[in-house]
Amino acid sequence: MKSFIKMTLISSAIVLALAGCDDKKTTEENKTPATTTTNATETAPAPAENKAEPAQAENKAEPTPAENKAEPTPAENKAEPAPAENKAEPAPAENKAEPAPAENKAEPAKTDDKAENTVSTSTEKADSLNNKIKITTEAQKESYALGSSFANYLKSNLEQNEVKADQEYLISGFNETMKGDSQLNQEEVNTILEAFGKRIQEESQARFEKQKTENTAAGEKFREAFAKEPGVIKTKSGLLYKVIQKGTGAHPTAKDTVIVHYVGTLTDGRKFDSSYDRNEPATFPLDGVIKGWTEGIQLIGVGGRIKLVVPPELAYEDKSFPSQGDNANITPASTLVFEVELLGIDKDNNEEAIPTARPVQAPN
Repeated sequence: MKSFIKMTLISSAIVLALAGCDDKKTTEENKTPATTTTNATETAPAPAENKAEPAQAENKAEPTPAENKAEPTPAENKAEPAPAENKAEPAPAENKAEPAPAENKAEPAKTDDKAENTVSTSTEKADSLNNKIKITTEAQKESYALGSSFANYLKSNLEQNEVKADQEYLISGFNETMKGDSQLNQEEVNTILEAFGKRIQEESQARFEKQKTENTAAGEKFREAFAKEPGVIKTKSGLLYKVIQKGTGAHPTAKDTVIVHYVGTLTDGRKFDSSYDRNEPATFPLDGVIKGWTEGIQLIGVGGRIKLVVPPELAYEDKSFPSQGDNANITPASTLVFEVELLGIDKDNNEEAIPTARPVQAPN
């Protein structure tokens, strides 16, 4: 939890963003639970706006002397003599003053917009249709990737700890601090996060105890009912299994690497993992997976299919694993149910080939 709190400190945001890339690998390893045992440069154009700075534009329009010259009707009196009209006729002077282009330039360009320009920089670059910022240069891609990595890392931690943060304030805290304009000093940030971390730890512990108690009871009830089904066998370790199809090929040993298709569910039927969904068989070393798998897969030959009901002590015990996509998450003391099809044994000399008839659908 301390690492979580440190992660959220804004001052270390970029470091954590980079760390997020490494954490992603850990998340990928957890993806198949059965395999484990345990823009400032863009604001430069502002000078272009400064060219039309109201100072100069207003000065051109300000010299209402031009208007005064046009106002004093004496000029009109002199204008009666045709010669004078000819001089004044080329009303370029009047056109300069009249076509209030100077005024148009001056009016929209308000000096108060400097603050707005800073905020609207991203708006100018935003896609008018989907309001997403446009990424064109390599530097922009790199910056965006850092932000995305940090967001994924933070999002994962928040979800794992079941923390609901106000996204608007979270992003404001990040942006304002990055600009050196945080509304909280570092001491205040540390104090707030220290109290926040303590509260999250207490909530997490209470949630852990509740989940463990509920999962233990549900698991015992499920295993007791499954043990009474025809063809179910219980081993000395407590593993429950039912051979659906023996298979005609060789049986793997604990030292072999197997090629399988499988579906993993909880006792309530919710799926937490499936190689069928990925449309690709999985390859596991049997001595590198949960104990229930190491023992159970050796009970069938290549081409065989088996259903395993694995108690917590042969699975992940009191560990938790976050959900992947639409799949369920694994909570402490969960009994896991697997249906596994052994497609082959992966040996260096290909002594056992993968059966030609590969399954294309998950078992019903």
